[in-house]
Amino acid sequence: MQGDGIYVNGNHHSWGSLKLKLLTVPFYGFRGASFGDKLTVSKVYGMGKHHSPRGRTRGKYETDPVKLNGPVGTAERLRAAIAEAAGTSVIGQFEFDGVMHFIENEGTSEELPVKVEFKKLRLVGDANTLDEGPDELREELELDVMLILRNGRSLAEPVEGV
Repeated sequence: MQGDGIYVNGNHHSWGSLKLKLLTVPFYGFRGASFGDKLTVSKVYGMGKHHSPRGRTRGKYETDPVKLNGPVGTAERLRAAIAEAAGTSVIGQFEFDGVMHFIENEGTSEELPVKVEFKKLRLVGDANTLDEGPDELREELELDVMLILRNGRSLAEPVEGV
């Protein structure tokens, strides 16, 4: 087993390292992304002077929504891709997968590639930010996700079919 090394110079993962594909279609316009998952466990107690936990439960796997924000045009391209794949204009019920890669050029970085897979995404929210000023008009899309894998690893056992 090996920990992380001593980095001297070289590139670390940054915004330019990200590549996003949803429905196997690459998207480049998003300028913000957030997501997360966790395993909520409970401690199990019993009688005894120690009052210490006897164990813990296996846990409940939970995901935070995947939130993408970017220009109105990029958000519309994603909605159009979902509608095309779903074969209908009702796009909130259609499930699809996505993948995000964190990749730095080999030779200029000691960073390992990271592949984050989003399983069974559904578009469940769409919010606009319309401000006067020089910035582009933005939207934030909220996607419900059933499972997040990081380099093929998950916090919990995947459900069959996910």
